[in-house]
Amino acid sequence: MNETTKSVNDKCENYRIVYADILKIIASVAIVIIHVASKNFYRTNTDFQFDVFNLFSSFARWGVPIFVMVSGIFFLDKNITIKEIFSKYIKRMVIVLLFWNVIYAILYNLEDYMNGKEIGYNIIKDIFINRAPHLWYLYMLIGLYLIVPFLRNLIQNEKIMKYFLNLWLIFEVVISIFQIFPTMNLEISEILNNKMHINFIMGYSGYFILGYYLNKRRTKDKIVPYISLIIVGGIITFIGTKIVSNVTNVHSETFYNNFFPNIFMMSIGIFMLVKEVANRIKISDKQALNIAKLSKYSFGIYLVHPIVITFLNLIGMSTLKFNPILMMIIIVVLVYFISLFISIIINKIPKLNKVV
Repeated sequence: MNETTKSVNDKCENYRIVYADILKIIASVAIVIIHVASKNFYRTNTDFQFDVFNLFSSFARWGVPIFVMVSGIFFLDKNITIKEIFSKYIKRMVIVLLFWNVIYAILYNLEDYMNGKEIGYNIIKDIFINRAPHLWYLYMLIGLYLIVPFLRNLIQNEKIMKYFLNLWLIFEVVISIFQIFPTMNLEISEILNNKMHINFIMGYSGYFILGYYLNKRRTKDKIVPYISLIIVGGIITFIGTKIVSNVTNVHSETFYNNFFPNIFMMSIGIFMLVKEVANRIKISDKQALNIAKLSKYSFGIYLVHPIVITFLNLIGMSTLKFNPILMMIIIVVLVYFISLFISIIINKIPKLNKVV
């Protein structure tokens, strides 16, 4: 292979956008950070422990939005037929969902059994109801796949696309702030959902289209504003979570909402920062291919990492022991690389590689 260098933002031999692959890699790290921090979030013994878990989690909350934005880049830029959506993408996701629902139903019911709880028919119920909280993402992806044909038509007209994004920004991101005020939030939800019925412009379709739009946006921006978005968004998330938790005397996750302005700010900041930095970096085709390979294992990491967290917790590797900062770093590193190893192994096994 010719080692001619090129921008990371260019497409490599397999037509994958390299900066998007980098985003997938760091998003998988962010998801691991969130779930390691949240494992004992409600069991903190001191304010310091709470602050540490809150800090790590606050600055990693862009993980899911970034995954959705990257998916938007690839799906909305392809001429995918309705038949392909069902026969290829939705079929695969349903298989993945059923497989991991079974795995996690067995795992968590075994954990319940070890803690002296009765299992009974719960294991069957959990397979279909979804016992593993992180698998909600797969349900959401199936929903997005179903509306891809509509979204592809929508993005053909830039004015209509921007109009949709502006409506989504107002009615999903800006209005989400009212969740801080429960009574007012109920009244607004009543108006938006039960009277105006504007569900079409709500949800993750906004991030999906936003990823496509930002990918097409060709600029040579300064990176300082994007760094500022990340820092300010993270600080708002951290302080907001601490204030609401202190006021309500409950470990609140209100500011962790993926549609809150602070999370939106960080998601935009991370996406554009990686894109702009990538535009200025030279990389060989071989390096680009290695990045693509690592990115390929990100989905597997997302699927298996809660198993690793649970196992490490059972053998005493808990963030509640020793210094929480040190334990967070150690456990995140262990979980990520063990999950990566498992993902690589599963990807190499015929048939089984269809579920990662």
